[in-house]
Amino acid sequence: MLLVPILVDAGLLALYLAAPLDNPLSTGGLLVLMAAVLLVLVLVMWELRALMGAEHPRLRALGILISSFPMLILPFAGAYVWLANRSPEHFHQSLTHVAGLYFAMTVFTTVGFGDIAPRTEPAQLMVLTQMLADVLYVGLFARLLVAAARRAGPHTAD
Repeated sequence: MLLVPILVDAGLLALYLAAPLDNPLSTGGLLVLMAAVLLVLVLVMWELRALMGAEHPRLRALGILISSFPMLILPFAGAYVWLANRSPEHFHQSLTHVAGLYFAMTVFTTVGFGDIAPRTEPAQLMVLTQMLADVLYVGLFARLLVAAARRAGPHTAD
């Protein structure tokens, strides 16, 4: 049951690593991004509805958490790389795809090693936005999944 979320994560990571983040965002690219965000929301809502009738709700909730995490981290990683490539003064160093992912993860985990730091207000606002999204994800989304898993189906050891 967890194979599908893991494969989704691998696919999302491959798309992120292949994304041409050094190019300016075009109107077409913006429309694709908006469609992807809408698709993610629809998939999450579908997963939550499926969770309510799942035979193994806790396992299904874990799968949703596994597949939704990259949907939170990868857009921020991509935005950091794109912003750094547009103008080098936004961060203390240039960002590759891996460095952008590394920075997004250090923000998420609140580790903050200090090797990459936002230097301009647009970059700082982006980091603040991620911090808020991270808190909401951990606090609200995880709580919603746990509550739905408790209400769904028989209480068996998944």
